[in-house]
Amino acid sequence: MTAAATRSEHDLLGDRDVPAEAYWGVHTLRATENFPITGTPISAYPHLIDALAAVPPAAARGPGGQPSGPGLTRTKVVKTLNTMNCQIMVDPDRVTGEHTVFVSGDDGEAKKTVTDLLVSFGWPGSSVIDLGDITTARGTEMLLPIWLRLWGALGHADFNFHIRGARTSA
Repeated sequence: MTAAATRSEHDLLGDRDVPAEAYWGVHTLRATENFPITGTPISAYPHLIDALAAVPPAAARGPGGQPSGPGLTRTKVVKTLNTMNCQIMVDPDRVTGEHTVFVSGDDGEAKKTVTDLLVSFGWPGSSVIDLGDITTARGTEMLLPIWLRLWGALGHADFNFHIRGARTSA
């Protein structure tokens, strides 16, 4: 029997082998192993499938969403929706009050396309914060540990972050 091809990925917990053909990484592997949530198939969320299809899947292979591999250096990558559960991604009204969705990417036109898609899901344009280039996606990825702790403390995953700035005088 031939062993399946893998790639090694590293996170704060150490190295793990991930199937080489997978479009996801070590964080998703750990999440599925440790937190089997609903058993609901992704097909139940057609808007999410549309959003995921908006970015070529191979572009998601690099850390921080950066394109990697031959022929992907001109791929337009936008990372968003990684600070909330999948139901809130496509139905932001599940959480009452204002809350925030982040966008990271190098191409302004691609970020506008993604922002328009977010608005079509029900996100108010004022809730979208453009963090800057694709390397800023690493910052939102670092929210996963606190997100998991909040999930445990609240006993459910129907929550999101809201960024509120101080009032400034004119």
